[in-house]
Amino acid sequence: MGTLQYRALMSVPIRCHTTDKPLRPGLQWFTVFILTKYFWIWIFAFMGKVHGDASSVPLSKGEFLGVCNDSFGPQDRAYTDVLWGENPQCDNRHGKIGTAAGLLVLSTHTNAHLIKIQKKSLDLFLTEPFEYVVYDDSYDHAHKSNWDIPGMPGLIEAAVLEARGRYKRIPQHFHRDRRCLFPNTTEPFVNNPNTRCSDVYQFILRDSEIYCSRRVVLLLDADVLLAAPVSPTASLRSRNASAASVKQHRAYHTDGISMNMTYMWTAVNAFDMAVLPGRQAINWDCGNFVLMKGTPTEKVISLDSGGHTFEWLTQYSPHMFWLQAQTTADSIDEDWQWLSQNWAKIYRDNKLYDLEFKSQILGDMFLHLRNGGNWMSHGKRYKFIQPAQAEVLSQFLQRRKAKLG
Repeated sequence: MGTLQYRALMSVPIRCHTTDKPLRPGLQWFTVFILTKYFWIWIFAFMGKVHGDASSVPLSKGEFLGVCNDSFGPQDRAYTDVLWGENPQCDNRHGKIGTAAGLLVLSTHTNAHLIKIQKKSLDLFLTEPFEYVVYDDSYDHAHKSNWDIPGMPGLIEAAVLEARGRYKRIPQHFHRDRRCLFPNTTEPFVNNPNTRCSDVYQFILRDSEIYCSRRVVLLLDADVLLAAPVSPTASLRSRNASAASVKQHRAYHTDGISMNMTYMWTAVNAFDMAVLPGRQAINWDCGNFVLMKGTPTEKVISLDSGGHTFEWLTQYSPHMFWLQAQTTADSIDEDWQWLSQNWAKIYRDNKLYDLEFKSQILGDMFLHLRNGGNWMSHGKRYKFIQPAQAEVLSQFLQRRKAKLG
């Protein structure tokens, strides 16, 4: 049986998605409406009424540099050389790049409500000096992802300063033309939760402060808290690992082809920038891969945000420290059980029966609150449970601190 290597997939069109699970029968009529709505949006876009006559054809180098340099103001390039096609210049023009010491904790937020508790968890359990940097990717206007609260960038910046962190704003231009981050993407004008997540991670690792650093950097989603003592620097270097992540996996086997695809999830990642190989090739884009296209064995494999990191993993074979995942409900630890029960109670008391209360433990040390950052834009009822959730999380962290020290 043959094996398909990653290079054969490099030219396959990317199709970003939010889920590959079948819809429940009760949503069928709603789906018809949505498909009809987006069918007309696509028609108008094709006619130039929404996106003009912008093409999905990859930019040439000249076009790429023109679009990505000229369409953004100087303030957007003050701290970053984010261009995917041009490596950031590590010439120390930003100050102490390459010489600063200590852990960098980087987190991306679209809402302000988890910043305080996330920083508290880091203060309680990180066993090495660190700097907390928040990348704000909220919409400039009221949006469902921030429960229609106007002025969210200002609220996030205020929360970061109160937490004694450092604030950086993601230029929203990059979501409107994704070719500046992924020149070969075939969906440069898609703007949904998955593409935005991919965009943000690509932006952060292309930030010259990060790209040119020799520090260990810890990347956390907004809805991830630390819940056990750890030094990420010591954890990586004691294992001779250049990166840590949570493994995602896709596999396909049929006559004549076998494919196993491993990629990095965006919830928790750590990189030792001093030894990280091929950083210029890390690609966080999402998408679908079409295998054996046009044949009876054609297969579409859907990838989440970060799906294209499998190319980097295959090409550079970095020494990885993979974090295991389980739900809090499956843990036999009394603290995790306490959290699982009290977290679920908040949802049920408020008649919110979604699965988001089934939070996850990552690597026995991180807590992932499913959709805790509201990246899926749930309704305002979820906003009203924030005080109760904050209280449960605070009690949980104190329980963990009392037990683990």
